Amino acid sequence: MSNGETPKKKSVFISHKMKDKATATRIVKELRIYAPEEKLEFFLSADIEKGEEWHQKIHDKLKRADRLILLYTDPTEKWDWCLYETGFFEGSTKKDKRHLICLHSEDVEVPKPLKAWQSVPALKDEVITLLKEIYAGVNPHLLESRERLEELAKIIIDAVGPRPTQTYCNKYLRLSLETSQVETLKETGLVPAKAIVKSNAESLKMFGLLEKVHEDWTWGEIAKELGKLDETGWISNLGIAMRSAIDNKDFAPCLPIFQSPKLHKAYRPVINRLDCLPDKSRAFKLIFVEIPSDEDPRPGGHLGTISTLMTISRKFRWGVIEKYMGQINRFVTSGGNEEDIGKCLEDLDLAIKKIETEGDHLGFFVFENVTAAFSKPEDKAEIKTMAENYGELKKILFKRMEEKKLQDLIDILRKMREINKDFLVRSAQRYHELLKEME
Repeated sequence: MSNGETPKKKSVFISHKMKDKATATRIVKELRIYAPEEKLEFFLSADIEKGEEWHQKIHDKLKRADRLILLYTDPTEKWDWCLYETGFFEGSTKKDKRHLICLHSEDVEVPKPLKAWQSVPALKDEVITLLKEIYAGVNPHLLESRERLEELAKIIIDAVGPRPTQTYCNKYLRLSLETSQVETLKETGLVPAKAIVKSNAESLKMFGLLEKVHEDWTWGEIAKELGKLDETGWISNLGIAMRSAIDNKDFAPCLPIFQSPKLHKAYRPVINRLDCLPDKSRAFKLIFVEIPSDEDPRPGGHLGTISTLMTISRKFRWGVIEKYMGQINRFVTSGGNEEDIGKCLEDLDLAIKKIETEGDHLGFFVFENVTAAFSKPEDKAEIKTMAENYGELKKILFKRMEEKKLQDLIDILRKMREINKDFLVRSAQRYHELLKEME
């Protein structure tokens, strides 16, 4: 400088998650090779010596830094502390002399809070441009050597990304919910109609849909198509399960079976993954696991109907009635806190709906489909009475669940158990008759 003053040393603050410490250290080690100590420094939190005031050291370095580079490696992680560092950096000195840079793999989408920054995907020319900005006025020899710049860029690119290519072995949907939609889901237990759905052509064929060009589907459009196919039973279970996942509650990730009339196959929808993004939006990956036709072979005709009815009745007896009657009885005899009781009743509600949805998928809520498998008029009449009694008991059960009247719930479940027993006996007798009729 003309007045004899020493030029201000450049300072670059590298922000990263703890799990990326090794990656950040490897990058900075290479960057420091070309950085004269009197002209350019790179700072990592790993540089703080034991015994130093960690929080104050971070603040001091952020105030002095000319650039902050965030190594943004995984959008599914929580980035609260890194976003705090960037916010402190942005507000501590004049913005026109400082640069916020988000360095990310080319296949990673930068979330909304970071889109106002300079975004640098891990591509050769993009990283070389960033290196030229950092080393300008610091190391002219490096800037003149394209070969060295490419070598350094390659080290950074290899450390940051790209991530391995993902291939889905199952059909899938990826549902993205904005912050406001997350709140709607939590209030209603229903997936918002405007939630964005991403998928591929093979998966969309399940619903008789075609992949849109440069455009995504919405959940409302998917649900409408499911309604046309009379395949809406698992949708309510999906919303409830998604809400439980967001609230960090236990839930059954496996949803009722989805029958695809378009592909003539059965699938088990499974909530496979929940991504919590930095802007508090959420993304779910829902996979559809094909159920092989020979996994549970069933006979056709009335014998197949009775066989399936007995299976569902068995599940309801020991997966719902016995299980939750025992749990509720323990609360009555030994006591329990409100949270545990509430969780038990919520699980009971979900278990009943899950069983009923499975029956709905198979057409067993159409009365004629059930009674057609029974030949005797007295059987048909008795099953109709059972169905009516069950329906009335269920209404009372849900009301008592809301009121948390535990002893009443036990009494209702006992009555349901008697109906279930009578139905199993009558179904077993009919099953025996049909077996005898076989050639």
